[in-house]
Amino acid sequence: MGERVTILLVEDDEALRRMLSVSLGSLGRVVTARSGDDALEQLDDMGPPSLVVSDVMMPGMTGLELVRAMRSDPRLAHVPVVLLSAKTDARAVIDGINAGARHYVTKPFKTADLTEKVARLIRTNARATVRAPPMMTARSEDELAAIEIDVSDLCA
Repeated sequence: MGERVTILLVEDDEALRRMLSVSLGSLGRVVTARSGDDALEQLDDMGPPSLVVSDVMMPGMTGLELVRAMRSDPRLAHVPVVLLSAKTDARAVIDGINAGARHYVTKPFKTADLTEKVARLIRTNARATVRAPPMMTARSEDELAAIEIDVSDLCA
């Protein structure tokens, strides 16, 4: 991971926010926010982070609303999001994934498991960025046939 990894952690519970900040700090710089609204302000100030970890149920803007807002912003649409929630029913999980989250982690969870999921997403996102083909321009059919994209690592 050549460039500095930045993780935006969005959690309204102060004790959990501090604990996760320390745990995720082993992976990169952790910036924290207390709500979805606060997170959007942070994102405006700092630009796209490497990854966002967000609680779902928060006062004001929820985690689901935050993910939807990020997916509608071209600057943030590519940023992976991991949602954390005490809601464990299938409908809640489906809603989280449909909103655009890459993972939906139910509480209680093991910190080591969350950290590993986040690390895997950061590695995968870094490889996708490195391997992303240049913007397509008008090309001949011969040039297009010569372009080979290896996406096998992206699906791991």
